Amino acid sequence: MKKTFLNFVLVLLLSGILLSADIYGINTHVWGPTVLQKVKEARIGWIRVDASWNEIEERKGFFNYSRLDQAINYAANNGLKVLCVLAYTPSWANGGKAPIYPPLDVSYWRRFVSTTVKRYKGKVHYWSIWNEPNLKDFFVGSPTDYLEKILIPAGQEIRDADSTAKIVAPEISYSTAPESRWDTYMKTVLNKGKKFIDIVSIHIYDNRGADAIMKKIEEGDAVYPSVVNLKTITGYGGKELWLTETGWTTAVVTEDQQATNYFELLKRILNSSSVDKVFFYEIKDIENVSYYGILKSNNTPKKAYYTYKNFIANESDFIEDNNDDEKERKKACAYNAFVSYERDLIENLRKEKKKYLINNVSRENIKFYYELSSKYESFLNKKPVLKKEVSKLLIRWGNVFLAMEREKKADNFELLVKDTIKFLSELKREIGDKEKKNEIDRGIGLLKVYQHSSPERMFYDFTFNIKLKELIK
Repeated sequence: MKKTFLNFVLVLLLSGILLSADIYGINTHVWGPTVLQKVKEARIGWIRVDASWNEIEERKGFFNYSRLDQAINYAANNGLKVLCVLAYTPSWANGGKAPIYPPLDVSYWRRFVSTTVKRYKGKVHYWSIWNEPNLKDFFVGSPTDYLEKILIPAGQEIRDADSTAKIVAPEISYSTAPESRWDTYMKTVLNKGKKFIDIVSIHIYDNRGADAIMKKIEEGDAVYPSVVNLKTITGYGGKELWLTETGWTTAVVTEDQQATNYFELLKRILNSSSVDKVFFYEIKDIENVSYYGILKSNNTPKKAYYTYKNFIANESDFIEDNNDDEKERKKACAYNAFVSYERDLIENLRKEKKKYLINNVSRENIKFYYELSSKYESFLNKKPVLKKEVSKLLIRWGNVFLAMEREKKADNFELLVKDTIKFLSELKREIGDKEKKNEIDRGIGLLKVYQHSSPERMFYDFTFNIKLKELIK
């Protein structure tokens, strides 16, 4: 049985940190800890929150971040990752008009963006620039107005304030109306905004369900291209695609149908390589306004909440089981789980994704990862120092793997093996379970065999010559 580098590292480190939740998100606006606790309990990994300029700087020069602080600080303290949406103009900045009109003086918008990004540097790494600018309900102006008055100036400020931050755009709605046609708008923005878009985003709603949504993303039709194809022809083929809004309102569909739609779309995305992240709209109903929530307005969960929670908890059960290479290529969960340890590795490791998923990953490999995850996750969550050390080690193993794949010398490989052995020894001391101690001993023993070898020799042996699973067990 062939074993991948991914299995090798996950097994030896016994990390057990379920990072596949990195795929899953939800729109939370700026709800406080009571609601965000529900997100955490469901193990949804990401929240999309609003940094609304018109609410934060209602009066020129007076900033009030209290509500946003509460949401972002909760996320930072509870392991939730944040996509923060910068949008909407205060009336003092656009001549007394509604928030959907751009500012008369772009310098005020620049100041707000810079102030906000600097405030949350280290807590927020992903920023959206406006919401659905192709719809007149959210932005009044042409694609050029959006580019020149909103996207580009905000992008420049984000780059200056935090060089590690990523920009998610253009956050447009999949509209087919002539005046707001999604593909025309997106093509213009992607072509002219290249320096300031790291991740492509779109919003798609369709009451017909998951198949209709995925067809728009992956296939298109006689009139409209697929989102994937448009992304490719504009030069963004190598960049991630995030579905940052989708969902179903229980004012139109039943709670049962909402839950069914959630399950079907989650399964399609899990087994697809086209969508890298999904943010459902939204966490909670707003009485007499919106019923897209998976919580009712009194915080009572709907069926879709439990569907989402159970899907994440049992994700490996929903991986399609077949041997077709094209399907194997789309099994993103284990890959995404690994690369989410370190943002700087994602782009480079993505280039290797197709190659090693086609050649090596099987359903059993992925399920083995989950077996270890369920065994060690709860323990490591109570040991933040050890959990942080796991992340650091995986970053280093990832760099060794990339060096090897590119036929370059891996730096300090012997030291990395030594540090990994040291970590496993510390982990063993913290664990009382005899079976786990024996597993760790076997991992340490295997590492010691290869401490003075080259990574190429070690990876070759563990891929082709050793039944690693049986040895570890």
